[in-house]
Amino acid sequence: MKKIVYLILVLIFFANSYTQDQIIQSKASAEMFAEKVSSAWTKSSREEAFESLKKIDLSFSLSAWKTVLDKSNEAAFKIEAINRISQSKDKRDLNSIINQLDSRFSEVRTAAIAVLKRIGDDRVYPKILLMSQNENPVFRVYAAEALTSMYDKRFLPIVAEMVKDKNKSIRLMIIRLIFKNKISEQLNNLKTIALQDDDYEVIIESMNALSSFGDSSSSYIYIKLLSHSDYNVRKTAAEKIERYRISSAASALNEQLERETDDYLKDFYISLLVSFRSSFIRGIELTALKDSSARLRIKAVASLGILRSDRSTGVLIQTLSDEDYRVRSEACNSLAIINARSSCQKMTAMVKNEKNIFVRSAALYALEKIRDKSTIIPLYDILAEEKDEVFRMLLNNTLRNMVEKTI
Repeated sequence: MKKIVYLILVLIFFANSYTQDQIIQSKASAEMFAEKVSSAWTKSSREEAFESLKKIDLSFSLSAWKTVLDKSNEAAFKIEAINRISQSKDKRDLNSIINQLDSRFSEVRTAAIAVLKRIGDDRVYPKILLMSQNENPVFRVYAAEALTSMYDKRFLPIVAEMVKDKNKSIRLMIIRLIFKNKISEQLNNLKTIALQDDDYEVIIESMNALSSFGDSSSSYIYIKLLSHSDYNVRKTAAEKIERYRISSAASALNEQLERETDDYLKDFYISLLVSFRSSFIRGIELTALKDSSARLRIKAVASLGILRSDRSTGVLIQTLSDEDYRVRSEACNSLAIINARSSCQKMTAMVKNEKNIFVRSAALYALEKIRDKSTIIPLYDILAEEKDEVFRMLLNNTLRNMVEKTI
């Protein structure tokens, strides 16, 4: 009976000792606190036991912290356990931290990754390999998460397999890992993914990763993806072409411009063709003639002037009849830039008959710039009949300049 009473008193003492300032430095007390941290009913009891356990020297509490790491359901306690265990001199103790790489708590996984990255123990490799091969995609995500922070050459075979994972999220994570760590050995895999993957986000991510290597042999990827069915893929491909000045894409840009349905991308393609001083202009010409957007027709007409192609003269003359006065005005300017004498008769008629003053002025300016002698007499005839005083003055000054420069 005395022994039973004695045991009860001891248990009561240990049960209450963690509330006192003086904590017993022993493995027994550490294990008792660890159990309370892991299984006490109330949060306050778990927190009190946790604070008491922190006061016990690691030489007594290492095993207790492993218990907390294994059994506790609270992330904060697990993270503290990871930090404590990482102070052990015995590398075998790292196994308990390695096991937390697949913890359901993201902050615990992060803490474990940080410690293992700092220590750099080889024992982490088998764990990541097992997670990467798990049928459950959640564990493969955890493997990708660990690899992103702890990658080195030993993990290359794992990366090579996981980049082909059937789960989109995992493929994205591994592609970002390749980008972050500049794993050039995966260039061919990235090219294959960019051309064959069925998810537009994965394709875009692979293009971003490819471009980070500055690999000129990847140019054909961006060119080919200009015709992809997804808008975002086409946009990203065009951005890569712009960034790396891939002038060999001009023909593909021209072809895509002819069938493109998005106005932003049409505008983008035209800008690229102009910047490359492309001789492939059919797409721009069709935009100038047929596009439903007046803004794009204006840009296309202006671009044909900038490119100074004589082949565009016929198209520009047709756009002089466009329903939008801004297109007609821009066409006059472009025809003047390329010195299209064949357009002078049409523009002379516009000076006489056009109702919009801006278009009349643009046509008159174009005629002055081209300075075709055959237009001088018809312009004098128009001057004789002109009733608008302001335009009459403009016409008179233009004729004076033309006569002075042609004599």
